[in-house]
This record gives sequence, C-alpha cells and structure tokens, in this order.
Amino acid sequence: MLYLADTGGPLAQTGEKALKDQAPNGAAAETELLQSPAELEEIQELLKEAVASEPSLRLLPKFGMARAGSPDFHRTYFAIHCTCGTAGLVCIETAKSKTLSQVEDALPSLKQHLVGRAKQFASMPCSMHTSMRSAGIQASMPGSGGG
Repeated sequence: MLYLADTGGPLAQTGEKALKDQAPNGAAAETELLQSPAELEEIQELLKEAVASEPSLRLLPKFGMARAGSPDFHRTYFAIHCTCGTAGLVCIETAKSKTLSQVEDALPSLKQHLVGRAKQFASMPCSMHTSMRSAGIQASMPGSGGG
C-alpha cells in the first residue's frame, strides 16, 4: 500500500494561509473551495485516468474491505489479473484531509507505485500464482491450522 498522509505541521498551515493571502478579494471563496478535502470519487477518477494506459489495472470503485485500516484514509482499490486466473489487489490510501491539488501533486508517485505493483505481479510465474491461490484456500479450510 502507498500512503499519502497529512503531517498537519506548521508548514502545511502556513502554506494554506499563504494561498489565501495571495488570492484576490473576489477569489477568497474559490481558494477556500480548492483547499477543501478531496472526495473519494474525485481521487478514484484521478487514479483511473492516470493508469488508463495500463490495461492490467482495473479500478474497483465500489470495493471496500470491511473496516480495514485507519478511518482517516480514503482507499482506492485496483484489480490485477493474470491469464492463469489469479487476481491480485492493490490499494492506494490517501489521507482524508488531503486536497485535490495535493493528490494531483502526488499523482506521478501514486501511478508509479500502481504500475510497479502490476509489473511485479505480471513478472511472477503462473506456478507462483497457483501456489499463492492454493495457500489461501488451504489456510481458510477448517482444520488446516490456518484459520
């Protein structure tokens, strides 16, 4: 997983204040709007567009792992598939306090992470994928000692 976190330090507060101070009087409301936290759907759309050239990655907009991780993060999930039938899951977490502008600034890094994970998955031999699937099935079976 890749995290885009918010340190909330004085530098971030100073930066926001500077943006408001630089805005013309009529643009104060617009600057405030630009500084509001990004919505999950906006983040998903940015990420989807960023990886549009990667056919191996498919956005799962409605997917959500039940109460996984911190409630302070938006989670965006992508599926990765192999011809052997194995599917992988990649998650990008973005702090809910991040603005759309901040997410856009981090987009190259987020895309690089997603593409890197997809390539890593694709470079695995199908025998390893099968082994991973079998291990997951065995761990979930009663009496297997894994669950």
